[in-house]
Amino acid sequence: MNTIRLAILAVCALFLLGMRAAPRVPMESLSPDEPLDYLKQGERLIALAVSPEQVRVGQQTLVLGVALNVNAGDAQGASSCCIALASTLGDSPDDARALWDLALMLDPSRLTAWAANRTDDAAQGARASAAECVRLARNADADAASALFNQPRVRDAIRASATMLGYDSTSILAEIEQMLKAPGRDPCRGQVFEAVVNDGVSTRVICDLHEYPISTARSGRLLTQLLAIEAECLGAMTLIDDWGGADALGLDRPMREPSVEWLLNRFGVDPQRAIWRNGRWSSQP
Repeated sequence: MNTIRLAILAVCALFLLGMRAAPRVPMESLSPDEPLDYLKQGERLIALAVSPEQVRVGQQTLVLGVALNVNAGDAQGASSCCIALASTLGDSPDDARALWDLALMLDPSRLTAWAANRTDDAAQGARASAAECVRLARNADADAASALFNQPRVRDAIRASATMLGYDSTSILAEIEQMLKAPGRDPCRGQVFEAVVNDGVSTRVICDLHEYPISTARSGRLLTQLLAIEAECLGAMTLIDDWGGADALGLDRPMREPSVEWLLNRFGVDPQRAIWRNGRWSSQP
């Protein structure tokens, strides 16, 4: 048994030495003229990352690799960057799925890998939780809604659904977060009006604690958006037969395909600033 353990340790030691001896591209040597170096460096950074910040820089490197390889006409290289990036998004299954879609769009030869790796089970679970989170938020069940909203995969699913429907996802998430801070089922029970009795006379007055009734939203436009997100997350786009309802919720509009522009915005990088200097991306060599 000791001999086996020593052999395993020796193999591990050789593997680690091999990793250290492997040639690498220093971050400061990255150049837009060599787009494939961004794939190699991004994979290496993520493999050796010991902090969320290092993972983030590795992801940004891969995103720049996508854009730079597209600009260079290397669809296979860009697709490889998408696939490498998708493997880092375990907490964001919707984004990982979108990246596999983008990888296939860039390089149709990836069809077999796309079919094998673009699974929907985890994503559908996150989407169902996202729909429930929005419903609970509308119904002033702040504790249950917050428990879901605090999960990154649920927020990512809401963000992805809002983006697909053409809404401002940042604004939607901010509105939901604000709804979770609003008072819940107080004496007026979200009916906006409450009864006040003076000298035996009951008068209905506006409740000062609510801007809108429970199960609705701050405005009709926001309510429409939230209902559309719920419906989209539940796959109701294929279930609604009433054309008027589908039109009112915006469910008859085409879904937005993932794009390089979406990816750049998602990770906050600019292909014009693809040179690493002094711990940040720069446009200056």
